[in-house]
Amino acid sequence: MFNKSLVSIYFTESKLFAIELSSNKKNVKKSVALHLPPGLIKNYRIVDKEALSKIIKRLWERTNFKEKSVGIVVPEFSTFTKLLKLPKISVSEINEAVEWQAQEYLPDSKENLISDWKVVRRDETGFEVLLVAIPKDILSTYVEVTEAAGLYPLLVATPSFSLTNLVSKETDGLLLIYMGLGETVLVFSIGEKILGTSVLSGVETEDLTEMSFKMINHYGKDVISKVFVGGRGISEELVGNLKAKLNKNIFPMKVNVKGLGEESLQDFLIPLSMQYGKIEEPADPGTLNLLPAGLVDKYKKAKMKVQVWSITLTITLFVWIPFMVVLGSFLTLSQQVASFKVTNERSIQITKQRENLESEIKKINEISSKVQKIKSATVLPQTVLNIIARVKSTNISITDYQMDLDKGVIKMGGISGDRTSLVNFSKSLEDSPEVSAVEIPISSFEEELNLEFEMTIYLRQEDSKPIPTSKIIKENYDE
Repeated sequence: MFNKSLVSIYFTESKLFAIELSSNKKNVKKSVALHLPPGLIKNYRIVDKEALSKIIKRLWERTNFKEKSVGIVVPEFSTFTKLLKLPKISVSEINEAVEWQAQEYLPDSKENLISDWKVVRRDETGFEVLLVAIPKDILSTYVEVTEAAGLYPLLVATPSFSLTNLVSKETDGLLLIYMGLGETVLVFSIGEKILGTSVLSGVETEDLTEMSFKMINHYGKDVISKVFVGGRGISEELVGNLKAKLNKNIFPMKVNVKGLGEESLQDFLIPLSMQYGKIEEPADPGTLNLLPAGLVDKYKKAKMKVQVWSITLTITLFVWIPFMVVLGSFLTLSQQVASFKVTNERSIQITKQRENLESEIKKINEISSKVQKIKSATVLPQTVLNIIARVKSTNISITDYQMDLDKGVIKMGGISGDRTSLVNFSKSLEDSPEVSAVEIPISSFEEELNLEFEMTIYLRQEDSKPIPTSKIIKENYDE
């Protein structure tokens, strides 16, 4: 569904950070750090949504951000993280099992929370699932201000989850310490598993060192092998105290990206690290995304409308511009023919002019015939969307498609909940009067559930005859 390019926005009570990377994630295209007026965000809740949305809208206009899709990093203080262990069950049952276990740990009822989970380990004994939740009333304010600014929030993450993207290749136990504006985040992780987080406000060096020491002792000294530190608040004194107290190797958090100095890199570390994770829908079991599920369909429809409008405009221009050229030529030639009708001279010169006109008319007819063939062979994108929507069940999800509207060939990919749904979907398409054939490679039926499939649809096309322009013009002339 989602575009893989977006602008990351990180909110703190006093500052807003926005950053966009190039497609290869190696260069910073644009980055902005903006001071916020006091009182817009209090206790990690947005108080004045209208004022903040106007600030974001002006920011996009003045800094010339082209990308409208954004990812939001919400404050760590506002979220809840828990690692759950599940027995060996089918993948389709994981969501229900997570909801049952979450009731024991979440601080509020699920009706008042937005949550998402990610499978971080699976073996013969079962699954380990990372659960993240945030109060619905807090999250809605961050989503609403970005929407009101004319942006499309596609991803919602926490600072701790974003930071783990920087050390995702590490397999040992790690302690991550980030000292930013307003809050210090401590994350204990093993690979993709976040086993615990702690958030401190206004912490001193000695307090942070002591908290880190307690966290390591709690999870086991032998489990944690490395400590990574980042943020503008990290000092040489703190690194020295940590190394002496924890007796562990201390490493700086680094990102191999061009376009930011070292100090700015530490300021933008959290929104920057978000861009190194996967950008997928909340329903994906391999990723975490706190974006409310209702917005997914909303953005799908909005994106589809833009694509359909663009394709329709292109086809319209492609058909009508040649037609207007032909019409202009036809009118010009008609005027010339009319002028010949009122003259009484039947000389050799008129005969030659008539022959030249007939040659031009023949060319016009050829062009008209080509325009008619293009118009008859072209399939409107609305037709394709209506065919698919008419037969697609809720168990079928379309993730991507390619349309050759001139040839009537549609290639698309997606995910089917089971084989039966995919077979029924294919048969329903074949039974459609607009479809001549459907092709699905046998590899699409290898899995029992959650089948990733590719499909090619061939539409029926009708030939149309060109307008007999030549005959009409010659008859008028002979009169």
